[in-house]
Amino acid sequence: MLGALGCGPGKGPSARNAAVARPDSPAAAAPSAGAVQSTSTSTSWIGQQLKSIPDSVADYGGDTIVVSDTVFGVRFIAFRSHHALWLMKGLGKGPSGAAEWTILTAMDLGPVGDERVFFGYCRVDKKADRRIIALGLYDDLPWFTRIHRAWRANIGTRSFDEIAVAGVDCKNTDRGE
Repeated sequence: MLGALGCGPGKGPSARNAAVARPDSPAAAAPSAGAVQSTSTSTSWIGQQLKSIPDSVADYGGDTIVVSDTVFGVRFIAFRSHHALWLMKGLGKGPSGAAEWTILTAMDLGPVGDERVFFGYCRVDKKADRRIIALGLYDDLPWFTRIHRAWRANIGTRSFDEIAVAGVDCKNTDRGE
């Protein structure tokens, strides 16, 4: 998890499964196919250093990715009715002992409607890859397979690269299996 940047009261849904995030936005429509476009809303966060998620941001969860002893984080957030993903780099612990982060990039997802964002426990062709973030529908099954879009967090280029959804599935950790 992301230390001080984890879900907390008033920061997002209190889902048991941090790997499955769904904003409370019943009126939102599902995103259309095609490339995800950055907006001034999502890109305005790039380069900012955070000690905690700002009150103006709804935090729907995240996960960490460790590469060569460096900790990176992925966060699913909403700001001004825009849903977005943040790719962050851990800066270590600040004076208060809380984790601090720099936002490397942000990707606007648009409204996600009834879909969920899955991360942390996704695979491609049954091979685990913690860098995969997927958008799909929730099923009460061991693995989520109705994936509509997927991305791989690319640490080297500081981007989210869209990937084909064929073979992508994500573990339903709510089931305790």
